[in-house]
Amino acid sequence: MTERKPNTQQAMQRLISTIEQQIPLNIAEAAMCHGKCCGCPKKMLEMLDSELSYWRSAVQDITPGFDDLKQLEKLARRTHRLFCKNGLITQ
Repeated sequence: MTERKPNTQQAMQRLISTIEQQIPLNIAEAAMCHGKCCGCPKKMLEMLDSELSYWRSAVQDITPGFDDLKQLEKLARRTHRLFCKNGLITQ
């Protein structure tokens, strides 16, 4: 028996869960803004948090498209990369 692929709502919920596990969303501003900074992790985190908040509340009522999934994933990857570059998280 093969496992069914998730629909886009389930995929969005899984993506949100993965992002929440891999990126510290509650990191203190003081921890983000110290020493040399490559890019602005604070602004990236604000953008990501805003998107996550929207999709957490909207995913039950709105069916996200593949573009929505791709856009959120891209933002999360950019944020993760920036956090790694600034030493806020490790790979």
